[in-house]
Amino acid sequence: MRTRRRTGFTLLEVMVALVVGAVVILGARALLDGLSLHSERVRSLARSADAEANAEHVLRSVVLRGGLASDSAARFDGTPEQARFASWCDMAGGWQEQCEVKLVSEPHDDGISVVADLGEAGRLEVARHLDATTFRYLASASDGGHWVERWERAITPPLAIGLITKATPEARPDTMILRLGERD
Repeated sequence: MRTRRRTGFTLLEVMVALVVGAVVILGARALLDGLSLHSERVRSLARSADAEANAEHVLRSVVLRGGLASDSAARFDGTPEQARFASWCDMAGGWQEQCEVKLVSEPHDDGISVVADLGEAGRLEVARHLDATTFRYLASASDGGHWVERWERAITPPLAIGLITKATPEARPDTMILRLGERD
């Protein structure tokens, strides 16, 4: 008696193969979705870190060009909460235009932010999530420096702006010194 050899697959074998293939495809899809989400989170954190680093760089360059305004009516005005002065700001087209700069401490639900409003050139968040901020102004660099709390509508700007920040009530203050204008 001859036995017949079977060729092909049974319906059950085909169904098992399809189910296994579907599970593999769904697992790969879930893995790729997770990688995509993680990748987007990394890109977002990188953009945030770049923005913070670039904000300080842009702020320093704008403050350094401060006091060089061609308008004689532009004066420097500084209080412990804000500083206003004229400067030259980089524009989107690649050139510089005269702009009114306003550095200010803005309270938020999650703390205080230091913001530089550059008019048409944009707005920069220089620091955030702070407990306290204050501005000081360098009147004289002799004998270790003489800092004042106010710089009232003066034609001559201070030598520098000191931005004093505290991240938490227990933290020691941190100071960012922003040199104002090109001087000898």
